[in-house]
Amino acid sequence: MKINAFVALCLSALAPMAACISDTSDVNESGNIIESETEGASGVAIDSSDAAQGVPVVDAGKDSGDISVQYIGVPWNYVYNPSLGSLHDYCTASPDEYILAPAGNRANFRGPCAYHDMCLEQGQYPQGCHDWLLANMYGNCMEKYPVGNQYRQGCLNTAHAYWTAVTIWTYIPH
Repeated sequence: MKINAFVALCLSALAPMAACISDTSDVNESGNIIESETEGASGVAIDSSDAAQGVPVVDAGKDSGDISVQYIGVPWNYVYNPSLGSLHDYCTASPDEYILAPAGNRANFRGPCAYHDMCLEQGQYPQGCHDWLLANMYGNCMEKYPVGNQYRQGCLNTAHAYWTAVTIWTYIPH
């Protein structure tokens, strides 16, 4: 089995189980991301100057029980063309949205995946690209599903599963 097929198989197996995945080390009982004022949901530092560039979308809230988020869509300069390879096809072999929610109420992952593709294509440090993917996916999940929404935790878990898969994929020799 090729490595690409293996990763796709792992992601397809993880997506339906997203509601059962329990990595709540940074999520409290009400589904809020727990973080300091200087770290994003993925544990990476948030610099407000980066926000103007459209990369980090998760920003620590000072007084709220939750963090403020902004939806991240597909950047204007992203080239969607799967014939150019995996850096031009949104989330590659994984769903481009949170599929456990009903159609019409799904968090969109195309923007975070597009930014991840662009980050890797620019030769950035891969783990940094992966961490921004997680932060951006968390942001889109939290923007779509506010605190108390039944799909919020499953979406966050799915984002974490995507991050795990791309992080593992980076360290598999290919």
